[in-house]
Amino acid sequence: MRRLKNRHLIDSSVCAVRGIVWCLKNERNYRDYTVIGGICLILNILLKSSKTEFLIWLITATATFSSEYLNTVIEHIIDNYHNEITEVNKRIKDIGSSAVFIFGMTFLISQGVILIPKIIEVFR
Repeated sequence: MRRLKNRHLIDSSVCAVRGIVWCLKNERNYRDYTVIGGICLILNILLKSSKTEFLIWLITATATFSSEYLNTVIEHIIDNYHNEITEVNKRIKDIGSSAVFIFGMTFLISQGVILIPKIIEVFR
C-alpha cells in the first residue's frame, strides 16, 4: 500500500511542484493569473517599486494563487465524489470561486494603484 504522508521536506516539495505544474498545464485561470502576475512583477522591477510595494505584490499574488489552488481542490472533490449537478454542489463551487475573485480583484486593484501612476510618470 502506498503511503499518503510525505516523510521529508524534499518529498513534500516535489509534490508541491508537481501540483504547480499540473495547474499550469490544466487550469486556464491559473495560467492567466500567472501571466498577469508575471507582467506586474516585471513592471514593479522596471519601475523601481519600493520594498513595501513589492511586498504588496508578493502578498496579493500569493493569496490569489493559493486561493486558486484551493478552489481547484474544491472543484475536483465535488466533481469526483458528487458528480451530479445539485444546487448545493453549485453553491459550493461558486463560493470557492468567489474567494479567488476577491483575492484576484485585490491583486489587480493594488497593482493598478501602485503601477498606473508610475507608468504615467514614465510617459510625461
